[in-house]
Amino acid sequence: MLLFISKLIENAITIIYRLKSYIDPENSQHILVQEYAYRFYELFNQLKTITRSLSLYRFSENIISLLFRCIAEKCSQLSW
Repeated sequence: MLLFISKLIENAITIIYRLKSYIDPENSQHILVQEYAYRFYELFNQLKTITRSLSLYRFSENIISLLFRCIAEKCSQLSW
């Protein structure tokens, strides 16, 4: 699911870049469109950062869980 969301965010950023290439920066009629494109670009970049952090958190959580399981198995093999 997280991979799907990451791909959607990347696609949105690509669309914003393509839109930006079609907008004439000298045309005063496009100022509002430029502003919206910039704001959406900022928004999707923040979402990208959050998604990466969440992905890293889940990865770390899995590693820690695996580590504790290994420790528990080794401890159960020890004879006190």
